[in-house]
Amino acid sequence: MGGKKRFEELEVERINVVGKDGKVKMTLAGTGMLPQPVLDGKKIGERRGVSSSGIIFYNNEGDECGGLTFGSGKENGKQVSQTSISFDAFKQDQVLQISFFQEEEKRKYGVELWERPGENLGEIVKKFKSINEMPGGEEKDELKKELIKNQERSRMFMGRNERGESIMSLSDSEGKERIRMIVDEKDNPRIEVLDSQGNIVYCLPPGKGF
Repeated sequence: MGGKKRFEELEVERINVVGKDGKVKMTLAGTGMLPQPVLDGKKIGERRGVSSSGIIFYNNEGDECGGLTFGSGKENGKQVSQTSISFDAFKQDQVLQISFFQEEEKRKYGVELWERPGENLGEIVKKFKSINEMPGGEEKDELKKELIKNQERSRMFMGRNERGESIMSLSDSEGKERIRMIVDEKDNPRIEVLDSQGNIVYCLPPGKGF
């Protein structure tokens, strides 16, 4: 059926917007109705965090490529609220995110950038599943730690951290923090330069680092 139709009001739990090729381009969903992440036509894992509503976007191959989500609820007996808008790399997870997170009185919000590997996210998910099937022990823990480190390398965060500080943090290609510009919870400003081991090698004003 062609043409346009006009409605004064609609009540739905989820709307899938499709292109002329029949592929979903955008999903608008109420709380608990967001679809699972999709890559290469397959569902890969579950959405993390509290149950959310929002909009999920898909590229021309049908892969999720970003979204806008809002959620609020109880986690481990604590009230949690979270909001984010994210932009995903091709065949990968988000590389840019603007987010707000609150757990009881703790709050963190800002803009964050990530370095993502060129490897397809679906293959990385398979590796996680393979590691999780291993018997518990030091080898399993180390393999999981290494995989997470290579997958989630934050390069920049600018916003407010859980200590109430305004902060801009810059990290190297390994995800190690190297420069911090901070106005702390007592309104004291400082700049810190760190080495690859996390030690402060320069601070302005001098002697104010920790």
